[in-house]
Amino acid sequence: MAKFPSRTVRPGSSSTRVFSPNERAEIDVPDGWVFVPKGDPAVTRRVRSAAERWWLVEERPKLPNGKWGKAVSAGTYAPKVDVKKAMRAAPKSAKAKKVSASMARDRRQDRDIDELHEAILTYLSFATKHKKLATTIAEQASDAAKIGSGRVGRTATQTVAARAELAARAHIRHNHTEYDAALDAARRPGAKQVTKSSQKYARIRAAAQRQVDEFLRTHRR
Repeated sequence: MAKFPSRTVRPGSSSTRVFSPNERAEIDVPDGWVFVPKGDPAVTRRVRSAAERWWLVEERPKLPNGKWGKAVSAGTYAPKVDVKKAMRAAPKSAKAKKVSASMARDRRQDRDIDELHEAILTYLSFATKHKKLATTIAEQASDAAKIGSGRVGRTATQTVAARAELAARAHIRHNHTEYDAALDAARRPGAKQVTKSSQKYARIRAAAQRQVDEFLRTHRR
């Protein structure tokens, strides 16, 4: 029996989760699976014939009268290896090119995240007894390399080493200093607004930077 049997699901709360009517709950899309949007019958047909298993995603449009319309296909989730085979066999349509570009984008993002992860570990250079903490920080901070995140890890004008330092320090500042708590206190109801150009913010930021420096010194020993 297949580990992930074919089924019909509905869109979930994120791109990696779907709602399964069978379980009556959201479930994770299996690792290594990709979404093939509707619009290219040649690719969709080959995916469903080539894949050992697949999930059809259905949506129910809301009608002008407020009722839900008939379920229609939004696309298909299937193992990436099967989607690649289907795309190679199908004529290259605009939709197929779009899916191919999306997969290439995901590969590029994975490489960027791995590269930033290693650079963050190098920047941290924690003592052996703190290696587990260093790995946790690198795993969480390297999400800054996700495309569209708008975070420091996507700053193309800086070197990987510089981005790693910014990402690591930002993570430590938000998770291992009093920075967020100080900002929350400064923004309490009735308090004068704190902007990034204000002196109060500058003091909070400077204090947090010193705490980050001390955190790094402590864990590099």
